[in-house]
Amino acid sequence: MTTFIVRVWLRLTRPRLSADLRYGQRIIDRLDRQDADTGETGVLRLMARGAYESIDAQLADVTAGYPSAGPMGRRMILAVEAYTSRVLRRLHEQGGVA
Repeated sequence: MTTFIVRVWLRLTRPRLSADLRYGQRIIDRLDRQDADTGETGVLRLMARGAYESIDAQLADVTAGYPSAGPMGRRMILAVEAYTSRVLRRLHEQGGVA
C-alpha cells in the first residue's frame, strides 16, 4: 500500500488518528532541529510522550477490527500499522516512554 493511500484513508476514516500523527511528526521535526533550549526540549519530550500514548491507543482501536475485517480491510489495517510505526518509534525514542 502506498503512503498516499494510507494517508487519505486515515483522513477519511480516522481523522483524529491522522491529526495526531501529523502532530507527532511536527514534534519530532522540532526536536530534530536541535535549536531549542533545555526547557523547551523538556516540554517537547513531554508532548512526544503524550502524542505517543494517544496514537498508540488509537492504533490499538484500529487493529482490534483486524479479525472481522475483509481482505482489503486487513491489508489497510496492516498498512496503517506500518505507517504509524515509524512515527511511534521516533516518539518513543524522543519522549522516553518506558
